[in-house]
Amino acid sequence: PKRFWQNKIHAFIDNKKFVAARTAAQKRLLRTSKVSRHLRTPEEGSEDMFVLPKAGRMLLGVPSVDITAGVANDQIFFWHENVGAWNGAKATAMYKKLGQALRERYGELPFFRVVEDGDPKGFQSSKGKKAKKEEKIRSWTLPPHSPGLMPLDYSLWHEVESRTLNKKGYEKESLASYKKRLNLTAKRLPRKLVKDTIGKMRGNLAAIVKSEGGHSGLD
Repeated sequence: PKRFWQNKIHAFIDNKKFVAARTAAQKRLLRTSKVSRHLRTPEEGSEDMFVLPKAGRMLLGVPSVDITAGVANDQIFFWHENVGAWNGAKATAMYKKLGQALRERYGELPFFRVVEDGDPKGFQSSKGKKAKKEEKIRSWTLPPHSPGLMPLDYSLWHEVESRTLNKKGYEKESLASYKKRLNLTAKRLPRKLVKDTIGKMRGNLAAIVKSEGGHSGLD
């Protein structure tokens, strides 16, 4: 039921790279890259107007911020920056911080139930698994390519990025200022929004079961 996902999961965790657009020009370019997609109809063929922008071509040289976040109940309560290439060692450092955050939030429990994806470089690496065991974290691994089962993917990452991007009065800022605003924006998302977003897990799962894992309406 909905209340299970909202109350019994100690954390949904996921990684996200945010493009640190810190000038008016960079922000305009980032907004233009956020193109809504739709299934191409036969009538549209391969006309140029229906081709999506090439990923990564529009903001060359603009740094990105690699974040692992944890959300549960009604709040993004964990926010950790990964510096450098993401791998098992970086996952180990992240899990140690996550374990500390979970104990501060819930107290000492026999174990913590966490939902994450099947990322082989970090979450499911041998070092990552060892770190989870040490921190008493038991993970449920989502199947590949299933953003509809991760609240951060299907809603909250977008909310954090758009609210940070559209905040007035920051037309030119330092990278440190951007990182601080990103963190504060995430942790200050309206609690009802976060709780309702996690509650959608029940409906998303039900839709997958009903369609037997296929794309509903596209059989």
